[in-house]
Amino acid sequence: MPVKTGCCGYRFYNPPEEVRRRYRDRLQAYVSQYELVELNSTFYELPRPSTARRWRELADEVNPKFEFIVKCNQRITHPATSPTYRKIRAKIPPDRVDRYGFFRQTEEVYQAWEETRRICEELRARMCLFQCPASFRPTEENLANMEAFFSSVERSGMLFAFEPRGGGWRPELVRELCERLELTHVVDPFRDRPAHVHEIVYFRLHGLGRKAYAYKFRDEELLELREMCSEYEERWDVYVLWNNYEMYDDCMRFSMLLKGKGLPKTPWGAEAVVESVKVEYPTTKQEIVERFGRVWCWVEPERRVRVGEILEKVKQENFNSREELLKALEEVIPRPAQT
Repeated sequence: MPVKTGCCGYRFYNPPEEVRRRYRDRLQAYVSQYELVELNSTFYELPRPSTARRWRELADEVNPKFEFIVKCNQRITHPATSPTYRKIRAKIPPDRVDRYGFFRQTEEVYQAWEETRRICEELRARMCLFQCPASFRPTEENLANMEAFFSSVERSGMLFAFEPRGGGWRPELVRELCERLELTHVVDPFRDRPAHVHEIVYFRLHGLGRKAYAYKFRDEELLELREMCSEYEERWDVYVLWNNYEMYDDCMRFSMLLKGKGLPKTPWGAEAVVESVKVEYPTTKQEIVERFGRVWCWVEPERRVRVGEILEKVKQENFNSREELLKALEEVIPRPAQT
């Protein structure tokens, strides 16, 4: 069975210039480089069906086999008191607040699903993700609502993925629930293993740092992830979705590993700063700061800094070569730990 990998969203993808020139927009550039995408924007607000249809058409022009995964709209999973509702244009009337989220048996929740399903159909989505808030606990009421919702909604041939994030979700409970309702359990494999798989293994990676999402994966961690996937791929398709700050690069590196191309060298420390600075030499500190000062670079897996922040510590003003810049940076950037 295949292992497929993609990112949680494409809107922040910054394609290489040679890729950008070949395609009409960011989506097509993304489709040319990756196999699938998890649409996070659908969680906040659903696009018009015509917009979703256009996304599918744009993707088909590049790769008809490209997959969209739709993250279900928050009106299904999240109560209207959630801060995520601040991003929606149409505000929820105060007297209707208690009718949204937690799979409640209300017209509003089921209407949100019908609208989500229509978008899934326009995109030919194989899977829909139901990500629940940490406040969604396995209470008797919540479990009953889940049972009623997933037992009655029209699935249109789609697979459903369930990501619980609150406390109390014991593996045996999740396994029994997902097995009965035909859901696949979504996990970060570096933190947990799926309690139940329904046709597709779904991994969502957030990074291993102390601060959520602020992480760049080490080569050995990608190799470990490849081994994790091999535990499942003989029986199921495996989807690996990246949701960290460096998701586009980490995903591309992992994709190369999947294709047997090996891992490209990943720079850290002073080398990472130099790689972020695309200049002709000789150059000056002033030119680098003006052009690349706000560019982020990863000096360690859990530490990213702006180029300008590092250059402020460098006393040298002029650099005749890449090696000269590297030497100056090594004097102010501690050598990274083994990566």
